[in-house]
Amino acid sequence: MQFLNKLIVDNVDSYQLRHFFINNKVLMKVADCSNYNSIQTNVEVVKFFKAIVQTKDTMSINYMIKKSIFEKILDIFLSNKRKGNLLHSCILSLFEMLTP
Repeated sequence: MQFLNKLIVDNVDSYQLRHFFINNKVLMKVADCSNYNSIQTNVEVVKFFKAIVQTKDTMSINYMIKKSIFEKILDIFLSNKRKGNLLHSCILSLFEMLTP
């Protein structure tokens, strides 16, 4: 997932990358990685979606809303037992970026 984050952050041909992600259901597959009970995996999942939100790609964000990906991130947040860790702060940072 770090490789995907690097592609998004470096803005590698964002139009083709966006269509590749949506057509191949990469966003859903990354969201499904949250089913693993690993904090580090969940941190990488949140960082991936945070990178998408940072690019302000409305097509991808609307897709994430349509497919209820933010609900999966909220589930990760609520199931996190330790509230002072990196995962907690990553999710809060993501939701802070979404507020106007």
